[in-house]
Amino acid sequence: MPANDPVLLFAPNASLSFGGEAARPLRYFLELHRRHIHAHLLVHARNRCWLDIAYPALTGYIHYVPEIRLERWVAKLGCRLPERIHTMTTGMLLWLIMQWRARPLIHRLVRSYGLALIHQPIPISPRAPSLVHGFGVPVIIGPLNGAMDYPPAFRYREPLLSRLLVSGVRALARPMAAFCRGLPDARMVLVSNARTRAALPPGLRGEVCELVANAVDTREYAPRVGGRQPGRLHLLFCGRLVSFKGVDLLLRAVARLPAGLPVVLEVVGDGAERTALESLGEALGLQSKVVFSGWVDASGLADCYRRADVFVLPSLREAGGAVVMEAMAAGLPVIAADWGGPADYLPQDAGIRVPVSSVEGFIEGLVAAVCKLAEDPCMREAMGLAGRSAATAGMDWQARIDELERIYRALGREVVAVQQPDGPCRAATVDGGKRS
Repeated sequence: MPANDPVLLFAPNASLSFGGEAARPLRYFLELHRRHIHAHLLVHARNRCWLDIAYPALTGYIHYVPEIRLERWVAKLGCRLPERIHTMTTGMLLWLIMQWRARPLIHRLVRSYGLALIHQPIPISPRAPSLVHGFGVPVIIGPLNGAMDYPPAFRYREPLLSRLLVSGVRALARPMAAFCRGLPDARMVLVSNARTRAALPPGLRGEVCELVANAVDTREYAPRVGGRQPGRLHLLFCGRLVSFKGVDLLLRAVARLPAGLPVVLEVVGDGAERTALESLGEALGLQSKVVFSGWVDASGLADCYRRADVFVLPSLREAGGAVVMEAMAAGLPVIAADWGGPADYLPQDAGIRVPVSSVEGFIEGLVAAVCKLAEDPCMREAMGLAGRSAATAGMDWQARIDELERIYRALGREVVAVQQPDGPCRAATVDGGKRS
């Protein structure tokens, strides 16, 4: 891809305030501009207020799919459903509506800016239907990362209706992919791991490559200076307060710690389970040992890691686990469930992976891991150093986008070879002052 050829990032959301996967397209967009690659961003209009205020110099490269009344009605219905059911039903419907309405805008952007390729980085589910096809330029989808279920011993935590719905949606993934054509027609599909590759629908004509979805800014998430302050061992959890994160099990583990062990757990995040978790903490007598700090924006998260001693993620259905990378970059030893994304990312020498073979065994494993790290500061320091080293070596956003840029340029060269076999490359010019 010649240096000035523009690309389009198309996603439902691109925002640090939405958290989770929504931050990924924004990271790509900003870093590509830092590298003088003319990236355009097409997102839903719900992102507009935040993006226009945060990045006024880039508004000419940000485009919006307007909201319609039908979307508001569907979104209101979705708010009343359990999270996973919403994702599989109303959330999927909203994504299809947005894509259908975005197609004329994408055609216009391709013509107006001479786009070299289109990249759809989210949704990350390998079963999310894509309508991004037929625009005359290569399409990249991913990195995808999903197909996660609870460990067998914890399947009870997911309601029967949700389990039936998930099975139904997975059964429909093949005909939906064939009908929507985005995945089968994509020039390249990126997957985070073999688990996600196995969940892809059959019939993909493009190349399937592995590229880990998550990464961390190792400059922002850096170890604290000056070493640990004396006092209680500071445990930290960061994430949404929803059932699959397993915070209730972590609270039960803290309640079982030896009475004389000086430990405090800080829970950073908000969600549907917060009130129930606060009540559970009170019932377990943890008022002096657990602090619920609520939601913290992206700019304040690094400070949360720097004031902690150990990071704990008891999540039981975590496909990714970017917080594990953040904690490692901050030099914290990590305690996590030996399942899914955290098990993929956490090296043995950077933390403790707790088996998930039974509920009781998992709680006791959390207790044992906390006690082990509380009693051995040398082990904490060694694990923190190992985690920091692993994060800087292969988990940094710069390295991740280096890989993505190489993919962009390789596909761009293919297009040039097909369209201009005997002539020089002609780089498209982007007028950053216009909005389509």
